[in-house]
Amino acid sequence: MDWIEFVSAHGPDHFASFEFRAEDDARIRELLRGLELPGFRRKEIVGQPMTSEFRAPLQPELFDFYVDAHHHDALVANMLGTARQNIWIYTVMSVGAGQLWIEHGFGDPDAACVEAETRALDALTRSPDLALGKWSLEWGGQGYDHGVGREGSGAAALREALKLGGAT
Repeated sequence: MDWIEFVSAHGPDHFASFEFRAEDDARIRELLRGLELPGFRRKEIVGQPMTSEFRAPLQPELFDFYVDAHHHDALVANMLGTARQNIWIYTVMSVGAGQLWIEHGFGDPDAACVEAETRALDALTRSPDLALGKWSLEWGGQGYDHGVGREGSGAAALREALKLGGAT
């Protein structure tokens, strides 16, 4: 089951947050960089805040910014401050400060990206070197109601919710 199934009846934006220990940050980035994540292109962002419609900005030294291939260049330019385009439909994963944030702007994400997100969550929750803390699957958007489709704590609870199977 994909995480989006918990929030797709609401919106327009969908967000998933996964909190790890801050000291796990480099391991999370390394693990995800080693996976095939179809539909996404990655850019390492240095010296910029990690932002989302759903969370206060974080200030990691660097973070990995995965963007659906169609919107990658425009969203990276926005992130770096070299352009200002209002992009409503997008799929991103931000990995930094011990966090993984997944965000779908105006829903309807690319199927390859959703498959890649599931692959990433499966790998992260199987890793014996990482400790997943709180997680939440949410919907909302600027000017829209906000809600939580599912939340929990720990890798086992997330694997059970997403029916990923296998031991952690």
